[in-house]
Formats: sequence, structure tokens, C-alpha cells
Amino acid sequence: MMILTPVVLMLRTYQHVSLISLLIILVLTTLSSGCATVFTQNSVAKRAPSERMLGLQTHLNNAATLTVVRHEGAISNACFYALSINKKLVARLDLDEYAQFFLPPGKHTVEIDRDPQGNFLCEGGAGTNARQWEVDLSANDEKVYHFAVGSDGKITLQAAK
Repeated sequence: MMILTPVVLMLRTYQHVSLISLLIILVLTTLSSGCATVFTQNSVAKRAPSERMLGLQTHLNNAATLTVVRHEGAISNACFYALSINKKLVARLDLDEYAQFFLPPGKHTVEIDRDPQGNFLCEGGAGTNARQWEVDLSANDEKVYHFAVGSDGKITLQAAK
């Protein structure tokens, strides 16, 4: 019923416009507001502040560097997203921020999820749309991943080329 109310109001307001025209406008409006994800250039993203960098910040001999960049997405723009490596919370990222980590060579599990420390509008939902992947790093390796949150709440992940 909530969806029909605006349609009925539009019909009353624009009686001279055909129902088919209104439905086409409604469908196009809905589709255009879909999964809007904008990947920011690395030079535009800023480093996350130190108070939200929670681990893996110490340079190690032969360490690999893993960089994760959060981009503007369609929803959840006001909320931080949590980044965990090997099940340890290591950063909380805002829009257009990046975090850099120093890891020993080998396989590591990386996860992005809603911030478990979120409050008010940002609390809850952790684990609902978490995105997890494994990265295999060699000594002195450098890898970059980008992510954003789409209108469906799902996390889009992209490895840099």
C-alpha cells in the first residue's frame, strides 16, 4: 500500500498523462537510483585517521603491504565499515578512505562488514552482508583492493590491476 499511495497521488495530479507514461517514469526512476557505486581514484582517497587504525601498522622485514580503499556507494554512507584480517578488527573506514597494513608472507583472510562499534542509525546488521576473501601474499608484495556498498546493501569488491 505504501508504494501505491504515491502512484495514486500522481494519477490525481496528472490526470491528463496516461497511466503507461507514469509507469514508465516510475520504472526509469527506480532503475536510475539502483546500484550506484563510484570507485574513487587512489589519489583522491585519504588515509584513515590513526584512531581508527587498530592493528598491523608495524613494518616487518619482508612484509607484504595490503591496501584497502573504501569508495562512495549508494547506501550506508554515514556509517563506518569494519575491516578485519585473520578475524581481528584492524580498521574502521569512512567514505573515500584507505588503510594500509603490513603482513607477513602467506595466506590471510580479509573481511569487510558493518562496523560493530556503530551506534544509532549505524548499529546492527553486522554479518548480514559481510564480504570475505583470502589473499596470498609474498615477501615485499603489494596488493590493493577497493570496495563500496551498493543500494542492495551488498559489498562490491574489486582488486586493483
